[in-house]
Amino acid sequence: MATFKGRRPLKSHADRSSGYRAGGRPMLRKLMVGLLLGAAGLLVVGLMGVAWIDPAVFLHLDPNDIDAVAQRFFINECGGHLERLTHWNAGERFISLGILHMIWYPSGVPHTFQESFADFVRFCQTRSQPPPAWLVKQLVAGCPWRQRQGFYQAFESEKAISLRRFLRKSISLQVQFAFQRLATSLDPITAASSLPRRLRSKTKLFFLARSRRGLFAMIDYVNFKGEGLNPKERYNGFGWGLRQVIETMRTPFNSRQALDDFVVAAESVLERRISHAPNPALEGKWLPGWKKRIKSYRD
Repeated sequence: MATFKGRRPLKSHADRSSGYRAGGRPMLRKLMVGLLLGAAGLLVVGLMGVAWIDPAVFLHLDPNDIDAVAQRFFINECGGHLERLTHWNAGERFISLGILHMIWYPSGVPHTFQESFADFVRFCQTRSQPPPAWLVKQLVAGCPWRQRQGFYQAFESEKAISLRRFLRKSISLQVQFAFQRLATSLDPITAASSLPRRLRSKTKLFFLARSRRGLFAMIDYVNFKGEGLNPKERYNGFGWGLRQVIETMRTPFNSRQALDDFVVAAESVLERRISHAPNPALEGKWLPGWKKRIKSYRD
């Protein structure tokens, strides 16, 4: 083949194709890998940015949603019956009050579970619905009824009727109290974990709080099973509160996935509670109802 001074021989079509195969594809692969790594880096940076946000910043309860939230609590805890605003479960050593079924212990009874009713009464003292004077004084002595039978014998007494009237009038404040309980628990929940887990926990909380369903799920679960911070609320070292559910969840990438993962994790945590309970058969009878309630978070 003739050559010309100062010029390279022209490559044939086959030569050019083989050159592309030898050098072009590795370059393309490198480019694709670079793009993927860059995208992954941006995702990690974004998630870390979310994770450093104060959890309280992204919590907001729309005042227009209070009635709807109250109705869900009323159905979940009271079955839609006003008389169950004051309720005492068989086998329990405390009364359950309001749409939140807040615990109130009689004097001298060990506080196995977190008592919340006294905190609610003090919360009301700073709001527009002051509690009855007798109730404020009664906080020092604890629940005026010592046991379940005595309470139901006095169900139509002046104090019991006054208590139900107060609980009925303060329903919106009960929702606000439940929301505040969640808001003030988030920092302690995340602070209780190691730094890597803390970042993941804040990411999960962020995506849950971005949707109404996710926010309600957290409000309800804290009221339902606690924050998970009380060392007394453990079976064989395993807790069952919001902290344990958040730690069990996978790290989500959107709010819908966060809610689905929350439901799955909550069911797992409660199943573990039953397996470690002192009397699994006794507590196990409540599990189907607990799961039904948790699944309703998707509705």
